[in-house]
Amino acid sequence: MADAMMVFLQNLWAICEALGVWFLLGLLIAGLMHLFVPAGLFQRWLGKSSFANVVKAAFIGVPMPLCSCGVVPTVLALKKKGASKSSCLSFLVSTPQTGVDSLMVSASFLSWPFAFFKLASAFVIGIFAGCLHHVLAKSKPAAAGEIESAQPVERSSVSLKELYDFAINDLFYNLWRWMFVGLIAAALIATFVSEEFLGNSLFADPLMGSIAALFLSIPLYVCATSSVPIAAALVAKGMSPAVAIVFLIAGPATNIATIGLIYKSFGRLFTVVYLLSVSVGSVICAVLFASVIQVKMPEHIGHHHGESSSWLVLAGAVAFVGFLLLFALRDAKTWLAGLLAKGDESIELDVDGMGCQGCVSKIRAKLVEEKLASSVVGDPANNKLTITGIQLDKQKLRQALAELGYELGDDGNL
Repeated sequence: MADAMMVFLQNLWAICEALGVWFLLGLLIAGLMHLFVPAGLFQRWLGKSSFANVVKAAFIGVPMPLCSCGVVPTVLALKKKGASKSSCLSFLVSTPQTGVDSLMVSASFLSWPFAFFKLASAFVIGIFAGCLHHVLAKSKPAAAGEIESAQPVERSSVSLKELYDFAINDLFYNLWRWMFVGLIAAALIATFVSEEFLGNSLFADPLMGSIAALFLSIPLYVCATSSVPIAAALVAKGMSPAVAIVFLIAGPATNIATIGLIYKSFGRLFTVVYLLSVSVGSVICAVLFASVIQVKMPEHIGHHHGESSSWLVLAGAVAFVGFLLLFALRDAKTWLAGLLAKGDESIELDVDGMGCQGCVSKIRAKLVEEKLASSVVGDPANNKLTITGIQLDKQKLRQALAELGYELGDDGNL
């Protein structure tokens, strides 16, 4: 048992070494994109329903680091700002399949040809979905009354704190639990699954294995980055790389929660085209990959035990694990504060301008430091902030939020 645990820990560290520096580099690129790409770009490019705008939506969506749940609020916002349904669908399908962080990690674990094929697949499937919807529905932009006006944001300078807040406190923080689950799953597979297990199963066949993987992947939630170590471990145990393509496309692109919300927000035709495009597109891409591309896949995720790693790889792994521990400690403190504050007063607010978990962290730090609250939990996607404490001073809370640059929405009850 002790030997198995040691092998498990070695595999876990090997995965962190392969993942860390590339994932952090992807976060850096994503943060720079967020800070420097104009917000009005989406509205100008995606308003009219056309094949050209469908392509633009996929082009914008592919590099963005949003998961299948995180992409939904973004798509709904695009719809409100005048984007056509076809453009929204193209963005919805292409975005969660990959991103700059996922591309880096895929290349590290599964080779650059594999990573670029997955990137191209996300782009093509997104375009296919949007074009199919455009042909079937001849969708139009949202009605004038439904479109929100957007004021351009002038940015005089960009600070390292802004970059850190978005890349680490927002993107990484929202992914860390899934990353942790993916790391543990990959290490368990590498440690306890035999080399021949999947090689003698249905999942060794590109076509049949892809269809089987499709039925498993559609209802599950996995993010594009955290699913890569799992896929790499499965490939190392005999699963066809083509089947991994399906898992890495359909898994991040769909899940039960997303399907229900999409149906409610966009209707039946939109939802059917969404699921059909992901299903058919992922299987076709898998078969094409098996037929055309031959790449050397990893034999075993932990084979480089004992090999010396470069200082950059070690630094990336240490930083990556350090952030995971930091986020785990942060959530544990929040959970403990919630337990201790069960008898306290709690209020929920609509807060305008709270765009990410970095904003929540800034609000939490100020309110807790000034002893205005004992616990602050935020949901930036819905502009919701839950404040807990003893005898909350609502006037001081409002003033503190205003000092940070946030205003209460129409439903704010302070």
